Amino acid sequence: MKADSFWERWTASWFAPVPIEGLVWFRIVFGSLITWLVFHSYFGLNFLESYYVAPGFTFSYYGFSWVKPLPATGMYIVFWTMAIAGATMAIGFLYRLSTFLVFATWTYVFLCEKAVYQNHHYLVMLLAFWMILIPAHRKFSIDALIWKSIRSDFAPAWSLWTIRLLIAIPYVYGSIAKMNTDWLNARPVWIWVNIGSISHALPEFLKREETAWFISYYGLIFDLLVVPALFWGPTRLLACLGILGFHGTNTFLFAIGIFPPLMIASTLLFFPKNMIPDIVAAVRGKKKFDWSYLWRTEKIELPETGLGSPTSGQRALIWTLVLFFGFQFLFPLRQNLYPGNPSWNGWGDLFAWRMMLDDKRGQAEFRLMDFKNRKELKIRTLDPEQKLHLNKIQQVSMLRQPDMLLQYAHFLEEGYIKASNGDVTKEDVKVFVRAAASLNGRDYFDMVKPGIDLTEVERGLLTAEDWIYPELPADSAPKRLSDIKLPTREEAERNPPTREIAPIEEIPPTT
Repeated sequence: MKADSFWERWTASWFAPVPIEGLVWFRIVFGSLITWLVFHSYFGLNFLESYYVAPGFTFSYYGFSWVKPLPATGMYIVFWTMAIAGATMAIGFLYRLSTFLVFATWTYVFLCEKAVYQNHHYLVMLLAFWMILIPAHRKFSIDALIWKSIRSDFAPAWSLWTIRLLIAIPYVYGSIAKMNTDWLNARPVWIWVNIGSISHALPEFLKREETAWFISYYGLIFDLLVVPALFWGPTRLLACLGILGFHGTNTFLFAIGIFPPLMIASTLLFFPKNMIPDIVAAVRGKKKFDWSYLWRTEKIELPETGLGSPTSGQRALIWTLVLFFGFQFLFPLRQNLYPGNPSWNGWGDLFAWRMMLDDKRGQAEFRLMDFKNRKELKIRTLDPEQKLHLNKIQQVSMLRQPDMLLQYAHFLEEGYIKASNGDVTKEDVKVFVRAAASLNGRDYFDMVKPGIDLTEVERGLLTAEDWIYPELPADSAPKRLSDIKLPTREEAERNPPTREIAPIEEIPPTT
């Protein structure tokens, strides 16, 4: 009789039973954090109004320009739904419906505004999707009290490994992203700890070059090794201490929402699968806790045989997992297919786990030219005297993601034509932009090529836009950390970029 292949035995292991308590723990933590975030940040800190109600324009992801924020009342309904669904998910009441509502509302809010993209927002969306499928409500839930038929002490192994892999991906790809010249020379961290936006939170004795070097390499090595260190028993406790220190520091220095507590709580899922059930039993007084779990390496063994004749549901799940994680493993690497520096041109920067990687700042000046009436309007970002219909985060994000400059140029064109009540058409209006930015302490350089009418440029999905300078000059990086000086806004205005947009009088009218 022919032995089953490795693939058959491996996929069969995905459906082996594992104790469900770890999934219950994650369900409680995940749902509770969603509810806390809504009340603390979106209601308490007024993120809801600032991001989704007040702005007159929102930036969209490619292919999702049709997703727009609802009026204020509608957005409050969305966030109240999210908060209630998070709470009912945590207690396991109408679990499938609750997790679906968390996923649906979170994804909708995520797609409403590109300017507030965060990698951990993307992670939460992926986790919420898989929690719909994971049977984390079969124990310690209201559903299990109501419907006895769903009760179980076990869940399929793919449920646990899906969450483990999703938690591991940001660490691994975060380390890969840090393997660039600027990070290896500690430039962005030096700015943050010494003369950047968080310097006020640090004591003077930490504002040293040695601190920047230590944090840079600690962050890279930590991200690279923490996942295997969690799985290997002898290094697990050291990895846990590193996680507490790493995410505790991030909580203190950066406003990154639920990411630190989510990653800290998820650490328990990397311990041997029987540890959390034994903790529950020990708390109930049924047995003593086996402390060797803390340093024991769990053996991963494949079953002797495969599934034999997998059901259609099992086949569908196997291929869903293969395709989903194949995409998650490959898509973040797309930045290597583009020319230039993704931190500068933005190509392949999103959905790639490039977290807290750069310090990029600058300004943009849009020039809308009405050739029919010989009028010219100048709109400058980060200028308190200008009315841009944008909040500050949107204005800053335009320089981090240059395709947002293109979106805003089209918005200006459409708004001007609409306000003219038919006096001008698209053929009469052009929009140019001069965007200057400083990346990790460099001088200011132009991001957009001069003389390009952005109203004639269409957004691309995975293409390298030819209207953006893909790379900085080779010799532009500071040679020493002590050479880095962040110019003030006034200094930037006194030393503007060299490339200028010609005034309207020097540009021939369209024919």
